[in-house]
Amino acid sequence: MTLPTKQELLTARAHFGHLSSKWHSNMAPFILMKRQGIHFIDVNQTRRHLLSTAEALKQVVQSGKQVMFVATKRQAKNTVEQIAQKLGQPYVTERWLGGTLTNFVTIRKSLKKLANLHKNTQGEAYQNLTKHEKLIMTRQQNKLEKVFKGLQSMNRLPEALFIVDINREHLAVKEAKKLHITLFALVDTNANPELVDHLVPVNDDAASAIDLTMRYIEHVMKQGINKWEEQCKTRVMAAPTAGSSSATATTTTTSCQDSTSQQSSHTTTPSKPEKKASAIPAAATTSPENPQPEASSSPTQAQYKPNN
Repeated sequence: MTLPTKQELLTARAHFGHLSSKWHSNMAPFILMKRQGIHFIDVNQTRRHLLSTAEALKQVVQSGKQVMFVATKRQAKNTVEQIAQKLGQPYVTERWLGGTLTNFVTIRKSLKKLANLHKNTQGEAYQNLTKHEKLIMTRQQNKLEKVFKGLQSMNRLPEALFIVDINREHLAVKEAKKLHITLFALVDTNANPELVDHLVPVNDDAASAIDLTMRYIEHVMKQGINKWEEQCKTRVMAAPTAGSSSATATTTTTSCQDSTSQQSSHTTTPSKPEKKASAIPAAATTSPENPQPEASSSPTQAQYKPNN
């Protein structure tokens, strides 16, 4: 997919801004004109910033890091969810839960609880539970899935956030700024572009404009992900050749596999069978599995515990 042309952007209504009475003065450099009380965005600048933003996102995923997509508005949530799942990146398309970034240790506990519920409902012990116990577990699972559906593979803070409508997602912006996480965003004429590091001036209320810009970003990011996977394969093959020890080769292989699994986890089943199942009612308690994955997750929690 090539960079959208000016005509494609105009057809998608990407140039329409908000009423001039609701504009933000910092968006003046990106506004072409005002007509009948409405600001119009310069699509030439839209194309230029879309190109630079997509390339910056490509560099992030090319280094094996994650980008979290945030879009809870009706016009964008379906498109963003589909693209994030294809790219294997975490996303939030329902309500932004306060502390998703700044209180990530607690969020990890909820994600672990959701994974345990998935495993317990698929085991044989689940069939021995009463209808009431099954109903309770199902309700807990549905409640957690609604909020954490797009975060199940995220075991660390993301390197960057991509936001649609920074006015609506102001809590996500504040948390990312506090943790010095790089911000990418689609910015309309009523928002402050200085809050983000990389912006695309575009109409963030038109579903067609959002879809057009996001499809191009998906195409460029996919190239970065493919290049990262190729680099991993090259490193794994070159490690023994360079005379490195078997421990070093194993570490390189594990690192690449972990990063690749993070990229593709949204396209697989959400359950994580390698984790130890949580305790269930005494009538259906099963024997514990290998506890080694839980022991390895503790340092990760401490590592990403936010500073107060």
